Amino acid sequence: MTPPDPAKSLADLLEDFPDFVCRHNPCLHTPWQATRVQFGGPSGGGYIVIRAKTAQGLRDFIEGALQMEAQLAAEAAARVPVTDTAGRCVL
Repeated sequence: MTPPDPAKSLADLLEDFPDFVCRHNPCLHTPWQATRVQFGGPSGGGYIVIRAKTAQGLRDFIEGALQMEAQLAAEAAARVPVTDTAGRCVL
């Protein structure tokens, strides 16, 4: 089996995750790394920098982080009190 081409793997990551800047330097044996474009992360908490040994590992970590962040956002939205048309708080 032929190992995946690092340049293609990097291009695929950049295409699939536009909110992240992904990088890897096989000559320096650096880990695969993804950094959020908007440094600071999501307001509800989450990851800013993610590192992995392989491109597939980085993809799995990014997908997991995005799922976790979406779950945190959904839980936070569920805790927000809603008001009815009369302005009363409805739980």
